[in-house]
Amino acid sequence: MNRPASAFLVSLLASLGVLAMPTAAAPPPPTGGLGGTWGAFQAQLTLTDSGGRLETECSSIELQAPTPAAADGRFTMLGEVEAFQPGPNRDPDSPPKRTKARFEGRVEGNALQLTMYGASNAAPQQFSLKRNLKTKLIRCY
Repeated sequence: MNRPASAFLVSLLASLGVLAMPTAAAPPPPTGGLGGTWGAFQAQLTLTDSGGRLETECSSIELQAPTPAAADGRFTMLGEVEAFQPGPNRDPDSPPKRTKARFEGRVEGNALQLTMYGASNAAPQQFSLKRNLKTKLIRCY
């Protein structure tokens, strides 16, 4: 294409709004939902409508379905924690020892704050998770 024709085409497309100057990308709208994959340092959470799983370096947690998030994004759920320790694995013929735990959380856009209470009478454990963040876990055993 020769120079005058390309200049004409550019000005025609610009007048039609086809060539818009790029602007700063707007942040993604808050999703508000809980389903999907969430990640944080040393933690990976996967949630569905029926429950989910939270994996940490030294535990695997089966989660029941969360309560629907309130208008402010708060929710609760129950789970069972199987803790791992360094050293030999447990006897495969004996069932894993699980402890009950309660979770309180708050989702705000693509951020999720989650606190776990009651597992082995330990102090509450907090997780700051981000939506769609994949985490590589190095198990403690």
